[in-house]
Amino acid sequence: PESLTTAVNPLTIQHSYWPLDYNKRNLTGERPIRINPEDFDADKAALRLDGKKVFKLPARLWPMGACTIAFKFNPDKAVESRQALLLRNGWSSAFDFHMLPDNTLEVTRGEHKLTGKIELNRWNQVRLSYDGITARLFIDEKEVSRQKIPISITFGNCTAHIGGGKEGEGVSGLFKELAIQSAPTETLSDLHLPQVKPQAKVKSIK
Repeated sequence: PESLTTAVNPLTIQHSYWPLDYNKRNLTGERPIRINPEDFDADKAALRLDGKKVFKLPARLWPMGACTIAFKFNPDKAVESRQALLLRNGWSSAFDFHMLPDNTLEVTRGEHKLTGKIELNRWNQVRLSYDGITARLFIDEKEVSRQKIPISITFGNCTAHIGGGKEGEGVSGLFKELAIQSAPTETLSDLHLPQVKPQAKVKSIK
């Protein structure tokens, strides 16, 4: 297959962004993630993953074609076995994110795999970009892995979630600024996140 460059109407690109900050508004056309106040960190500025609780994303959101998935992750300890960080339920042609015991982030789509090292006790900026031919994994905006993946779009009863444990304690740490876009990106600044403007004040007319 060949990769062709052409103009695309920006209105066709779908964006979703969850700061996962208790004091900031989700910027998404879908439903918000249901999070209780006690599930945030002490500053209420990031989602706390306790290794057990699962945070379900809105249904039918996870991208299957060309996309960018970005987030910040600050793990406070290593996992004892392969554990989900961002994972789908059901089936579809999409990406999954797991943490491995050696602090490797593993991103998979079917039989294809990308990996990169995550450091404990600090914020790691993660970005996956896929243009329909090549998937690239960036950590702190440094490309750490790439893999050619043929385009294939299949979709079943699929939803996605953040965190949760399987056969032991799951991923533990802080998670924030989850962004999903239905287009690839060359840099983090290419994530054209929507901006929320203050609501205008309307004076009543007598």
